Amino acid sequence: MKLQDSIQVHYDGNGEDIKSHLMPSLLVASSVKAFDALCTEAFKEANRVYNCKVETGTYIEGGFDKGSLKWLQKLVTSQNEAQIETDGCSIQLRVTQAISKAVHILLRIDTSIPEIVIKEGKDGFEVELGDKNIVADELVCSLITNSKVRKAISELAKPLALEGIDKLTIQSCTSSFSDIEVNKDAAVNLTQKREHFYVVEDGNFTGFYRVEDLSYNPQKAWKFISIEKPSDTFNGTIDDEQFWSSVAANEERFARDDVMKLSVSWKKCRKSLTARASTTYVVTSIEHYEGEQMEQCKMF
Repeated sequence: MKLQDSIQVHYDGNGEDIKSHLMPSLLVASSVKAFDALCTEAFKEANRVYNCKVETGTYIEGGFDKGSLKWLQKLVTSQNEAQIETDGCSIQLRVTQAISKAVHILLRIDTSIPEIVIKEGKDGFEVELGDKNIVADELVCSLITNSKVRKAISELAKPLALEGIDKLTIQSCTSSFSDIEVNKDAAVNLTQKREHFYVVEDGNFTGFYRVEDLSYNPQKAWKFISIEKPSDTFNGTIDDEQFWSSVAANEERFARDDVMKLSVSWKKCRKSLTARASTTYVVTSIEHYEGEQMEQCKMF
């Protein structure tokens, strides 16, 4: 069975070229290609999430309005009868809605945040925006963390960097998803390069640890061994400004086998939903012990 939806990609602004329905050929070609790539990758993710085999393709219908340039990209999908719906919605509808929500989330993530952080909880997933979190389903999260999807979205937003092109609107002619509207100022949210990871668990702990491997480079990880339970070890970087300031001023000296009282934060993360999780440790504060003090620490 075939389903289709006409989706309008519309650039407008106050520039003389765009008012005359003119736009650089390479930007138009790049946008058309980006939209096709966005749909292709989105349906690949949907096929994985919903365990289906939906085929998709896009076709161009050109047009323009006063003071703008727009075109229609007809989205056509083909699927077996048994795969037409999931939870009462067609796969095509779920994908286009997920694309819309993914773009809206990317637009809301604070530009000061260098990474896209998704927390896994009992009730699903939450994406960190900066001031708060927003709930998103597995398909939306898959799109946000798909580098090809983010690149396609970035390509669609790139024409807004051109003088005179001020706004991008992507909307369904059948109102199948919420309109995507991007202005010139917000485009940086879509073009900014970010890493991403899923946070499976996180937490904090404190304790006395012996230094096994160390470095004077703050970016390098140290190896610590628990005084209470020597089989308990971890490698972590030190993010304690007071400690490093003391080291720089030669007020703090350390060596292998020194004992330190540590406060540590940890995160168990994975790069994708199917990747193996790994744990990172950051030492947030340090109290340094050595010599006779070290023996006293062993008694705690």
